Amino acid sequence: MRNTRLQFIQMRAAPGLRWIAAGLVVGLFGILGWVVINRPAPMKVDEERSRLRRQYFEEMQSSNRIALTTYGWIDSRRGIVRLPLDKAMEMSIPLWRDPASARSNLLERLEKATVKLPPKPNIYE
Repeated sequence: MRNTRLQFIQMRAAPGLRWIAAGLVVGLFGILGWVVINRPAPMKVDEERSRLRRQYFEEMQSSNRIALTTYGWIDSRRGIVRLPLDKAMEMSIPLWRDPASARSNLLERLEKATVKLPPKPNIYE
């Protein structure tokens, strides 16, 4: 008799828990829907903001164009230079015809680029 009474209690409690869980899920989706509908509007892009964004974009494009098409020093102490992209691609084609030597050359250049340099001398000493 004891087992049947426990089974009856378990069977009776399960549907109530299901209704509570279903109510919580529906409530959660209701809250999420309300948040999505009532979220704050993004800032409007007026003429001044649009002009400023265009100016920053053009400055970024200009600096990228300079970095991709001109020679320059990246780190003069280590002897690392910036080459134009076309020139760098032309130089890399013959190097990679022999992959083993190209990899060793690449590893040597990596070690050279990442070696810890001695500190700059103090101007007051």
